[in-house]
Amino acid sequence: MAVYTKLKQEEINNILLNYKLGKLNKFEGIKEGIENTNYSIQTEKGKYILTIYERRVKETDLPFFSNLMVELSKNGFVCPKPIANKDNNYISDFNDKKFMIVSFLDGKSKSNLSPIGTSGAPWPPSCISCSLKLFTVLILVILLIISPFPICKVLLKSGL
Repeated sequence: MAVYTKLKQEEINNILLNYKLGKLNKFEGIKEGIENTNYSIQTEKGKYILTIYERRVKETDLPFFSNLMVELSKNGFVCPKPIANKDNNYISDFNDKKFMIVSFLDGKSKSNLSPIGTSGAPWPPSCISCSLKLFTVLILVILLIISPFPICKVLLKSGL
């Protein structure tokens, strides 16, 4: 079970008041997972994931991860995109816990995970290409964070 923080419809409606996502149509707790509480929410404007960060997550780490997802998304890497609230923040508060709303990506949960190469089938070229893009973007984001030099910003904007 991964729904640690139980929310009622009224509470989700109150959360959504701070976003420009429209009226709540439906919501459901996502039982898969082990770390945080996740809800699938559907509004007038689309489907989203509401993640409530439980006590095991350091609050100081959250901006790094939200900014990383934003940068990955800006650079064409398919990943959930954080949704800014009306104050233009990605991380919000609810009952002494931090939460974030991200865009929904179609897919399904993996029920049988296996290490790379155990299935005998090689990775398709598209997976290799995505992995290389992710590696490049991660390196550039790390350089951007730790480097005072403007060249890192130029490289990131150039798409390298």
